[in-house]
Amino acid sequence: MGYFRNRKLKQLRAQWQSPKTWDREFSSIRILFDLTRPSSDQAVVDDKTWHDLDMDSVFRKVDSTITSVGQQYLYRKLRLLQDSNSRLEDDFKVATTLKEDRDLREALQLNLSMLKQGDAKLVSKTLFDTIPAYTFPKLAIFIWSLLSLATLFFAAYLGGAYLFLILPIVIANFSISRYFEGISDGIADILYYLYNLVSISERIAKLELSRKIPACKDLEDRRSSIAKVKKVMRRIAISQSSENLLVNNAMYLLNLTFPYDFLVYSLSIKSIVSETELMKACYLAVASIDSSISTASYINRNDHLCNPTLASGDAMELEDAYHPLVDNYVANSFSTKGPSVLVTGSNMAGKTTFIKTIGVNVIFARSLWICHATQARIPLVDVYSSIKTEDGLIDGKSFYFSELERLKTFIEMAGAGKKCLFLIDEIYRGTNTIERIAGAATVLQELAKGNLVLVTTHDIELASMLGSQFEQWHFEETGNIDKPFDYKLKPGVCTSRNALKLMASMGYPEHVTDRAKRFALDLDVEQ
Repeated sequence: MGYFRNRKLKQLRAQWQSPKTWDREFSSIRILFDLTRPSSDQAVVDDKTWHDLDMDSVFRKVDSTITSVGQQYLYRKLRLLQDSNSRLEDDFKVATTLKEDRDLREALQLNLSMLKQGDAKLVSKTLFDTIPAYTFPKLAIFIWSLLSLATLFFAAYLGGAYLFLILPIVIANFSISRYFEGISDGIADILYYLYNLVSISERIAKLELSRKIPACKDLEDRRSSIAKVKKVMRRIAISQSSENLLVNNAMYLLNLTFPYDFLVYSLSIKSIVSETELMKACYLAVASIDSSISTASYINRNDHLCNPTLASGDAMELEDAYHPLVDNYVANSFSTKGPSVLVTGSNMAGKTTFIKTIGVNVIFARSLWICHATQARIPLVDVYSSIKTEDGLIDGKSFYFSELERLKTFIEMAGAGKKCLFLIDEIYRGTNTIERIAGAATVLQELAKGNLVLVTTHDIELASMLGSQFEQWHFEETGNIDKPFDYKLKPGVCTSRNALKLMASMGYPEHVTDRAKRFALDLDVEQ
């Protein structure tokens, strides 16, 4: 026993220090978020913003959960933006405790590792939607079960021609089992997963860790109720014990003698359904613990983190901020006391990465109470983005039309008095220069009324048109061919251009780039 425990601990410690990477099925991971999506009063990261900010990739960096339910809970946590400083601080305190107390953490991890990873999508859907409580004639099932057993017993006892009665009974019971499995949508497997979940909840409750982990206290308070539910579910769970091949085979044969699963389900499902709220509580407590351990691991693996100050108002300050997906990052400091921000700069200089850095750090601040920075002050605003706007080929929408729709939604939010941070990359890039600048100036002025807007653009003309509503920041090239950009954010408007330089550095024919430069000079003179 000690050998297997030590082996498991070794694996858990390796995963803690350096989580393994694996493919994730986000349609399953997001199911808890979709099923428990809060009312409109609760701020969430919408799908477009999540996609724009590459949050699936960010999630992969944070996620080192052991269980599927913990994975779903962590995903949901990152999608919900909290307004309560105290709740965020309490959750962070739990993660810090788990980071520092290895014995406590590993005691929990050993129990969590007993809950199979697998896909808990159906389990979540069952708990947070509807447990399929199919009704069957219990008396008829009970009588058939007795008849099956009696027939098999007497056929075996009497022998001879009576043995031929065994085959139709076995075929009938096999057909009943297949029928039950087909109409119940795998309910037996789901109930077995829930049995394991309840069992692990009981084991964690027995650790008596309530003073350190609130989720453990919740389980301790429900310990007697959990034990009762476990007893009811054990009858169903035994036939689905996939960890034990001998038990599985024995239960398979038992179901051929009489419809055990069918009978037990009919007799037990009403009691199980009545305890749905308790099983939800077990689900959320176990998932919360696993999510907190994953957060603790992430904090342990990243040195340059801070706890942000969350406050009302428009002021935002980030010192030495960076993006968690950029390995060799260049940290930038940024602050605005209220006005929105226009970011200009050359191609590939770092504008898009910068506004993504702001967006990811706002999400981290309001979900995990951490920022990838040395110091941060984050306003309590909801974050929305228009960055990866794409052509809607199926819908027949152009790039420009898709962006028009998104920014129209932003204007409606601003008009409704919703306090937002809008992240907009290369506004209206899909249309001609004159109309792009005119439309962008008007829309940005509207959005900046009572909201914080961070917008990137190549159109430096916007700087003079937006006036005091927008501060100007920029990125620029270094002039060094080997290292063309320093990726440092600087105040003011960028006045340099690099598109033609990039054409030349890529090996375009000299006569082509020279002609392009002459065209550019002519256009400047015309303007």
